[in-house]
This record gives sequence, C-alpha cells and structure tokens, in this order.
Amino acid sequence: MQSNSRPIRTRFAPSPTGYLHKGHALSALWAARRAERLGGDFLVRIEDIDHTRRRPEMIDDILFVLEWLGLTPAREVINQHERRAIYQAGLEELQRLDVVYPCTCTRADIIAVTGDPSAPYPGTCRSRNVPASANTAWRLRHESFADQDLSWVDLRLGRQDSDLAAWGDVIIARKDIATSYHLAHVIDDHFQQVSHVTRGMDLYTQTPIHRALQQALGFDAPVYDHHPLLMSLEEPHKKLSKRDASTSLMALVEQGLTREELLQELHPLLSQLDRQT
Repeated sequence: MQSNSRPIRTRFAPSPTGYLHKGHALSALWAARRAERLGGDFLVRIEDIDHTRRRPEMIDDILFVLEWLGLTPAREVINQHERRAIYQAGLEELQRLDVVYPCTCTRADIIAVTGDPSAPYPGTCRSRNVPASANTAWRLRHESFADQDLSWVDLRLGRQDSDLAAWGDVIIARKDIATSYHLAHVIDDHFQQVSHVTRGMDLYTQTPIHRALQQALGFDAPVYDHHPLLMSLEEPHKKLSKRDASTSLMALVEQGLTREELLQELHPLLSQLDRQT
C-alpha cells in the first residue's frame, strides 16, 4: 500500500485530443485544492502518447485553461510523448515477469468469438505462442494476479477490492504506439511520486488494472481520489465531451464567461471535497 515517506502530490493529466471543457476545469481545480488542503504539490502532465490523436495546438489550450484558472504546477510539466523509452522499459519488465503475452487479434476477430464488442477479451492468443513483432499488442495475464491483494483506498468510498477478472486480459501495449494509457500513466504517477491520484469517477472502474501494474512493477499504491462528474445540461445522464466544440472552455471564455462565474457553477461539486477525509 502507500509508502509513508511519499510526499503529498496530486496531478492533473489531460490529453491534447480536444479542447478542454468545464469538466476538465473541475478536475484541475479538484487536484489543486486537494494538494493545497493536504499541504502538498499540484503537478501537471500532458498525456499525449497516442500520436494518432495528439493535436499539438491543444497543448496551448491546456496551458491557457490552467493560467485562466490561476493554477500553477509546482514542477515542470512533463509530456508523455517524450518518455516512450521509459514505457518500453516498463513493458520489458512485464515481459520478463511473464505477466503479459503478445496478441495479434483484431477487434473483428474478438467480436467474431464473443459476439459482443463490450465483452472481455476471450484469451484467444494466451496459449498460442504468438511470436512477438512490431505487429503484436501485449495483453496482461489477469490470472497472474488472482492471489494478490489489489485493493486500494478511495477517499470518498473507503477501501475497495479489485475485480481484475472482469476486465479479462486487457491491452497493456498497443501495437501502433507500443504502450497504453494504463502503462504510461502508472509509470508516470510513480515517476512523479503522486501520492493522491485525483481523477473523475468515469475512470474508477479502471483502477484494478492500474493496481495490477503497480504490483507487478513494485510501485507503492497511491490513495485514489475519484471526484464526481460534471454532467451535460442538455443530457443530464451524459458527461461533457471534448467532441462538442460548443462546450469548450476557451469558447465560453471568449463569449464572456468569467472565472468567478465558473467557480460559482462548480461550487456544489467542489464543496464535496471539503466533506471528505
């Protein structure tokens, strides 16, 4: 579990794949306020490993939003696309431990077996001895962690148990980018010594994957701080999306939105932070 010697640090880790919206502002403010409340540091990193979706102009948007919100990271902002060799080393360690295996299955292959695009991977390549190459992805052997304690502490929900089996053998390194969100973010949280992983509830269910990777790589488990989501006014059961350019924070600022107005709108959600231990 979490090391007592770890400094208090939170992070805001957006991806430059679209303009940030009010929900991202909530996440950034939550992380910064959590750090301030605990007497720690607020960090920022740009999660831009996916060159197929990375849009450099969106990094300017991220930095604009942070400045507009009055948030200054305590340390230099890191960019994941500059750290591919580090993620490769992490993958090689997982390969050495034999907790991952190569996979050549396409999405169509998987659907042909399961009949359900949302079903866990059926394990087709697990025992096929697929030779590793540039055309293979790497999947995590969830059975390797069946007897391990992958629990974690969530500040709002308390101690949580992992159900890694529900995910099946997830992809840990895509063949097109040689890593994944899961692997890169776990390695970078460790590198940045993040003590409190602050992120939206939409990522809560992915925590078992991250705990398995932390366990395999010998990383301490952080405390998790999953905050509530800001939902769309037009569709109350749907969170805001980067795909809708009209909801971008930059566009709203250009239309006259002030920081004070946004803080007032977000207050009901941000006030929940003060009621947590």
